[in-house]
Amino acid sequence: YYRLKRAADLLFSDDLNISELAYSVGFSNPSYFSRIFKSVYKKTPRQYQSQLKNASYKCKLKYE
Repeated sequence: YYRLKRAADLLFSDDLNISELAYSVGFSNPSYFSRIFKSVYKKTPRQYQSQLKNASYKCKLKYE
């Protein structure tokens, strides 16, 4: 699960697309990466990324 945890962290901090992200954490097949990610996090990588960025934006607005 280390690679998936690393991918989840990178989804928040990097502007890589999902394929680039999958390759960067050691998956050779982006589709397989997305399936495994969804089975663990219950969201696709794109949905997870969107949720993180929305939560971060809302938190930022709250403290400004």
